[in-house]
Amino acid sequence: ERDGELYSPCGLAFSADGHLFISDTFTNRIQVFRADGTFACKFYSREKDGQLYLPKGIAFSPDGLLFVPEEENQQIQVFRADGTFVRKFDSNGVGDGLFDRCYALAFSPDGFLFVSDSNNHRIQVFQVDGTFVRKFGSRGNEDGQFNRPNGLAFSPDGHLFVSDSGNHRIQVLN
Repeated sequence: ERDGELYSPCGLAFSADGHLFISDTFTNRIQVFRADGTFACKFYSREKDGQLYLPKGIAFSPDGLLFVPEEENQQIQVFRADGTFVRKFDSNGVGDGLFDRCYALAFSPDGFLFVSDSNNHRIQVFQVDGTFVRKFGSRGNEDGQFNRPNGLAFSPDGHLFVSDSGNHRIQVLN
C-alpha cells in the first residue's frame, strides 16, 4: 500500500501536537497524518524491536509516548512520536503481566495503563514503565466478567468502558 492509503485501520490516537496516528493492522504499520489530513510519515515491519506485527488499538501516555499492542507478538511496544523505538514489554501466557491477544489499551486519568488481554478474558493494569500492577476479570457473563474484551476507554469522570465483545455488551466499571 502507498503512503497515506489505509488497508485495515484499527487504532486511532492524537499526539499532543495534533497529528493523528493510525494503526493499519494488516500492513503492519503506523501511519501519521497532519491536522489537515495530509500524510506525514509511517513506521512499520515485523522482524525485531521497533517493528510491528498486527498492531491494534493505540494510545499516548501522559508523557507523550505511543503505546502499540500487537496481536500476534503478544507484546506492547513503546515509541516516541517520531517513530523511534523506546522499549517493549511482552510474553505470551496466562500469568500476571503476560498476554494472549492484547488488543486495546487506554490510560486512566491517574496515568495507569489498562490493557485488554482478550483470550485471557481479563484487563491488566501496568505502570507506564510496564511494571505489572494488577488484573481483574475472568471468563463469564456476569458483571465484571468478560468474554474476549477488546476496546477500552475512560470517561472524563474516570469510569472504564470495556467492549466485552463475546458477551455483546459494553461494561462500565468504577
